[in-house]
Amino acid sequence: LVAEVGAKKAVVVESPLEVAAGITEALRSRGVTVYNEPSDIAAHAETADIGISGVEFGVAETGSVFQDGGAIATRLVTILPPLHVVFLPSATIVPGITEAFDIISRSFDRGYVGFITGPSRTADIERVLTIGVHGPSRFAIIAVDETPKGGEA
Repeated sequence: LVAEVGAKKAVVVESPLEVAAGITEALRSRGVTVYNEPSDIAAHAETADIGISGVEFGVAETGSVFQDGGAIATRLVTILPPLHVVFLPSATIVPGITEAFDIISRSFDRGYVGFITGPSRTADIERVLTIGVHGPSRFAIIAVDETPKGGEA
């Protein structure tokens, strides 16, 4: 993906899977400038080529992922760069939206939370389909079958 989009700048909200995979180091070794401090993310998210973050769980029924967006850096990484890449522990994929809302009701009682399903789509301007008007034009989910410390998830 990095080579495909010609990425020169990335904003990264560190997550256990991202750290375990050594993504920041891999990006830097390819000449990509990485910003992962909240203040740096705020300053560079709008001009970054890639945003990378982790997510709490996935929803098989809709192909969505659920993210705790309590931190402003997380929200910036998910919406401003043209490509958003998320790391998802595959063991956290639930069958449907009902199970997703059960988890949310037990675990999240305040803050910003959201489902991410892919690039926004609209056809309300002259009935012409436009992708990525609100947020990234591309979205990639990397589902990982191992825990950050190794072993099966």
